[in-house]
Amino acid sequence: MKRIACIIALFSGTGLCAQTPYWPAEMAKTMMHTWKDSTAAGEVSTLPRKWTYDQGVVLKGIEGIWQHTGDASWFTYIQHSMDVLITKDGGINTYKPEDYNIDNINCGRILLLLYRVTGEQKYYKAAATLREQLKGQPRTNEGGFWHKKRYPHQMWLDGLYMASPFLAQYGGQFKEPALFDDVAKQIILMDRHGYDAATGLYWHAWDESHSQSWADPKTGFPPATASSCCRLRTGYSPPTPCSVPSTKPLTCFVGNLRARGAPFCKTAASLKNSTLLALRSEIPQLRRVRPV
Repeated sequence: MKRIACIIALFSGTGLCAQTPYWPAEMAKTMMHTWKDSTAAGEVSTLPRKWTYDQGVVLKGIEGIWQHTGDASWFTYIQHSMDVLITKDGGINTYKPEDYNIDNINCGRILLLLYRVTGEQKYYKAAATLREQLKGQPRTNEGGFWHKKRYPHQMWLDGLYMASPFLAQYGGQFKEPALFDDVAKQIILMDRHGYDAATGLYWHAWDESHSQSWADPKTGFPPATASSCCRLRTGYSPPTPCSVPSTKPLTCFVGNLRARGAPFCKTAASLKNSTLLALRSEIPQLRRVRPV
């Protein structure tokens, strides 16, 4: 019976067996050791005091752990992390809306979570401030968000990650269906201008004006020979051309991701296994984890 319970725990991720840690939580605890919450006994807070997108990445992961485990301490950590930066009247410390930096939108998803769960107005006001930024965000001639005001005419692939989930969540939470159209537009434009058919990958950035120092004057892409491109190419599978009404381009896009994604998934799995095998020799706790 115990063996059966262990097997169930392994595949469900419940972590019922002591010898099978819930690895997302273990990883999160590592970050929480770096960004310490002062409410813990004897701890001095080292939570970030600057509004940055990377904190949103970590807290979104912790949100998933909270939802998976039902342990309220994870949510408490999320809330305390934001309360360091959000004032009682909904202001955002260190945030500068005039920068029109799309990276600053990422933590907005955490604000929407906090408002949905707690109902506290300060979180809504802070999220609405980010929504106002996007209303005035500079755009390309076709309507694509500039990545930052100081990066004129440039769409960046990670801008989709920074702003689109927030816009979609905000639109659903506060009944602004037009925002879904804007989210679709950003994805379609980046696909149109950022896809490289020669490699099956997407360029990290595209310059509409073709005038940036890094941009090819004919395409607006970074030069293929530039060493910096290696870390800026993004590997998710591209869509193939579709004969569908223009009102349904995302349906086609998602469908083709599934069809074209297998080679990239195999490469990612191979890389993950190679990394795991290397780490197992250095970290004893990982020796129990088998490659997939």
